[in-house]
Amino acid sequence: ALLGMLLAYDGRVLEGVGACRAGITGDATDLELWQLIGVYEAQLGEDGPNVTRARGMVEYRPSTDEEADQAFRDEHLALAAAAFREALAIEAGDADTATALAHVLEMAAAQEEALAVWARLVEVDPGSAEYRLGLGRVQTALGQRDEALVSYGTALEIDRRLPEPHRVLAAFYEASGDDEHAAELRRKAAYYEWMPPFTETPFSEEAYASVLILAHHTADERGAPTPEQRVAEVERLAGLSTPASTDLLAALCWHHGDHGPLEDRAYDVMETRGRDAEPVLFGLLKQGQHTCTIGHAAHSLARMRAAGLLEALLYLLPGDVRPVFPMDIAGALAE
Repeated sequence: ALLGMLLAYDGRVLEGVGACRAGITGDATDLELWQLIGVYEAQLGEDGPNVTRARGMVEYRPSTDEEADQAFRDEHLALAAAAFREALAIEAGDADTATALAHVLEMAAAQEEALAVWARLVEVDPGSAEYRLGLGRVQTALGQRDEALVSYGTALEIDRRLPEPHRVLAAFYEASGDDEHAAELRRKAAYYEWMPPFTETPFSEEAYASVLILAHHTADERGAPTPEQRVAEVERLAGLSTPASTDLLAALCWHHGDHGPLEDRAYDVMETRGRDAEPVLFGLLKQGQHTCTIGHAAHSLARMRAAGLLEALLYLLPGDVRPVFPMDIAGALAE
């Protein structure tokens, strides 16, 4: 298993799969090996032959034969499904493996089989929004509109922050002529899609209006915001000292679309808010999408002397090896 993981990390996924399969030859009941084979085969099936993921970086190459590329994807998705089924034969109640199998079956357009897997998962854990979403997706693909509406509606009852059911339900309402309800659901979808998972501020028209200004990719009939408007909005949020304003400033930093004074100002403001801002700064540290974001959060929390930071920084330190745009965890530790 370890050799397979090292080879996959180095971008040699096919060799990694081969190493795992060699281990299976010695012990066909090794659950971890079957799961790894499934994960790597699924990666190959999703990415295709023209994508290489190595050492935290991704290389894309242009396709020269789309038919051959699709055959490659189909083959590896089938192999992934077979591996996950072998894992389930060893441990039938493993929900993570069953979830992975359901996703692979969806990618392979085996919707009837995926429906059966999602339905079993919902039966085992009816309170899982993830399972309800999976069931709704497959029901939609199979044309089971009424059943899908129930699944998506239940998912929203479980977790109101999910963008996907908002979008799908908006399309349903638009098709039935309820444009006003559809528009509201689309606003909610855009809002929750932009807000990071560690923020807690629920949708409101005021918060959505702020997102329209702060987000680069979001614009309504008023058009895209100007740089001056975005600076003014950050200053407005800086003057509020509310949980919602802190969440919105953290969201701006999480997307890291500004790379400069605007984000620096947001970090400065969050630092002044002390413990009220610590949860979102830890969210940026642990769930940041960019090394710069993680580094900024690390330094802000270090200057704040946040409790529990040392353990988090020591965990991140060994992975801070990029020569360009490092996280500078050592600098945060020194600070």
